[in-house]
Formats: sequence, C-alpha cells, structure tokens
Amino acid sequence: MPIGLNFLATFLGDSAVYLPDINSYLSFLLLLIVAFGITFELPVVVILLGVLGIVSSKLLRRKRKFIWVGIIVAALIVTPGADPYTPTALFIPLIIFFESSILILDKALKR
Repeated sequence: MPIGLNFLATFLGDSAVYLPDINSYLSFLLLLIVAFGITFELPVVVILLGVLGIVSSKLLRRKRKFIWVGIIVAALIVTPGADPYTPTALFIPLIIFFESSILILDKALKR
C-alpha cells in the first residue's frame, strides 16, 4: 500500500506537501478494502437474483448501457481521491464480473 500512496502523491504537484496521518491512511485503506470486497460479490448477487426470477439475462442485456453507467458512477463515488486510476481499477473488474454474470446466468437457467 505505501508504494501505491507514493505513486498517488506524485499527482499532487510541486507546491503541495504530502503529510499522511494514521487516521487518513486507515480510513483510505478501509474504504478501498470495502469497495473492492463488494466488487467481488457482484456476480453472486446477479446470479442469485436471476435464479430467484427477479432479473433475467435478457433484461440485463437490454439494460446493459444503463447498468454500465451506474457501475461507472458508483465506482467514481465510492473510490477516494481525484485520480482516474482508482475508479478505473474498480469499474473494470465490475464490468467484467457483470458481463460474466450474464453468461453464467444464461448457462444456469438453460438447465
């Protein structure tokens, strides 16, 4: 984690001074852990909703554009900082998990 924070500190510029304290470091770390932890639950939730009949793969495909925008907006809101790398590191796996969930849901419901 310190390597990542040092990398992010390079975006501050020359006039800013990077002085992290333990509180901000731990809250940053906790937020990232929770955000990325929830990310890995997305396929389970989507497949569970599909098996329960709440959503279908056809519906998810039809609403794909809106869901993608929602995923991107959620990643931008949840991740701290103003850099583009942290939200990207969150929404790319979310998109991949969402798309793979649709494929798995298709296979599971055809049985």
